[in-house]
Amino acid sequence: MAFLNLASLPTATFESAYKLNEDVRLYSQPGAPKYHVFISYRHEDRSYVPRVAKFLKGLQAGIYIDFLDEELAKAPDSQTAPILRRRITQCSKLIQIITPNSSDSRWMPWELGLGDGILGYRNAVTLPIINTYQPKVSQDYLDMYGHIETTTARNSTYEDWSIQYPDNTAEWFTTWLKK
Repeated sequence: MAFLNLASLPTATFESAYKLNEDVRLYSQPGAPKYHVFISYRHEDRSYVPRVAKFLKGLQAGIYIDFLDEELAKAPDSQTAPILRRRITQCSKLIQIITPNSSDSRWMPWELGLGDGILGYRNAVTLPIINTYQPKVSQDYLDMYGHIETTTARNSTYEDWSIQYPDNTAEWFTTWLKK
């Protein structure tokens, strides 16, 4: 088992993530298809999001990222929770980026629980991320929810990725995304 290693992902910047903002506008139109994946993360780990988004876009996944949502205030306010609840409802999947910083987040447990309740247990999963400086992630989420992992250490092809569930079942990541 291997987790996503940031060193194996191509770099991406917010400028190259601009197309994702267009996706947000596209999916907001009446009658348009729903978002596909809601990305949950700790704002301290925001720099990881464009790289993960680029990985997911390589699989033609529609993506929702809160910092690209013009309807959200820069700092959480009384409208943050209703907007995020609506966005999760508009998605078919939720992927929560888990890093060593995640355990300090107040919003991430709420988003994952909401994704579980709205989208279903098997549609709300975690993506543990490691890097050279912080090679470990908390096991709590891995024991409670499905998590994305690869069978190889090189993290290079989409075919190597699967979702492992706590009940010892698994499915290929690409199959899961298309459901």
